[in-house]
Amino acid sequence: MKIMFNDLSKQWNEIKFDVKPRFEKLFNKSDFIGGMAIAEFEKNFAKYCGTKFAVGISNGTDALKIALAALRLEGKCGIIIPANTFIATALAPTYISDLDYWTDEIINHVNFVDIAILDGTFYTNEEIPSYRQILHPPIMETMELLKESTTDIYFTHFNHTNPIVRSGGKERKEVKRRGFKIAYDGLIFNF
Repeated sequence: MKIMFNDLSKQWNEIKFDVKPRFEKLFNKSDFIGGMAIAEFEKNFAKYCGTKFAVGISNGTDALKIALAALRLEGKCGIIIPANTFIATALAPTYISDLDYWTDEIINHVNFVDIAILDGTFYTNEEIPSYRQILHPPIMETMELLKESTTDIYFTHFNHTNPIVRSGGKERKEVKRRGFKIAYDGLIFNF
C-alpha cells in the first residue's frame, strides 16, 4: 500500500471550480502582494474573526514569528508547540532568556530554528565571585558552543555586571565580530 505524504486532491476537487476563477483573476492582476486581493482578504478575515484588523502575511512560520515578537516575552519563558504539527512551526523563533545550562537537546533546537534569543546574563564566569552558585552559561561559552550555527542568535537578559551593556566596549565588539547579535529594547524582527 502506498501512502502519499501530502495528498490534497480530495480537498482540491471540492473547491477547484470556485477557486480557479479567483486564482485566474488574481494572477492576471498580479496584485497578490499588497494589492486589492490582500486588502479584501484582510477585511473579510477580520470580520470572520470578530476583530477590527487582520494582516495577511506569507506563511504560518512568519505569523508565529510576528506573534512571538509582539509578545515581548520576559523572564523565564519557553514556547510550547503541539507535537503533531507542520515542521515550520518549530522554525519560528526560540526565546530562552533564563537558561540554567546547555544540553545537547537545547543546542540542537537552537541550531534548528531561524532565530534564537538566548540568555546573556553574564559575559564570563568571572564577573561575580559567587558565579558558580548562579546557573547561567556565560556568553563566551555560548558563542563557543554555537560558533558553527547558522541560526541568527541574539543575546538578552543582561546582568548589570555584564560588560556587554557598554555600547563601545571590547566585549560587545567581540560578540558582533563573531557573528552574534545583541537584543535591545524595541527590537523588531522584519520577515
